[in-house]
Amino acid sequence: MKKIAIAFGLAISLTVGMLPASAAILKLPTQKSTSSQSQDIQATQEEQSAATAPESAKKLASGMNYLSTVEEQVIDKINQERKSLGLGELIYDEDLQIAARIRSRELYKSNTFRHKRPNGDSWATVLTEDVPYTFLIAGENLCSTEYNDPNCKNATSPSFWFNQWKNSESHYENMIRPQYNRVGVGIYCIEKGGMTYAYGTTLFAGVSE
Repeated sequence: MKKIAIAFGLAISLTVGMLPASAAILKLPTQKSTSSQSQDIQATQEEQSAATAPESAKKLASGMNYLSTVEEQVIDKINQERKSLGLGELIYDEDLQIAARIRSRELYKSNTFRHKRPNGDSWATVLTEDVPYTFLIAGENLCSTEYNDPNCKNATSPSFWFNQWKNSESHYENMIRPQYNRVGVGIYCIEKGGMTYAYGTTLFAGVSE
């Protein structure tokens, strides 16, 4: 069985607490089910508290369902794109990867796909509470795919994830935002009932050097 794919791309620039400023809709190839979203925020002073990711967060972000090699290759592709535009490369950040993995896992576990946590909180709380993480500005790109086609390799293809975000204006803006200098990617993949389900999250951040 193959599903028609309709992806909703949401680009939001806001100060924490404000409503979304803009949204866009994106249609993706119809042979697989795929969705993507992007969002960026400005941090308030109170949210810029430094800490190391606690063991509870690290535990959620570990396991065989995360595709480490694919995550690394997605970052490589993002940096190649930025370099081609004369932008600085993004530095891999372990805490951002932990947060991105938590987001991808919880989207699958809760069967939701939005810039909110399963409990209704903003996605940004994964940085301000779960990790927490020091940042001046941060952004989130989401993408999901599901299929039962044995010839489909979406989940394990770094080009698939990169191209979904590159080919959407709002996601691409996040990818090449000059203010960002750190990045983490989390891809959670599971096979169940003959279906492959995969969720990808990229978290970007601008931090003080």
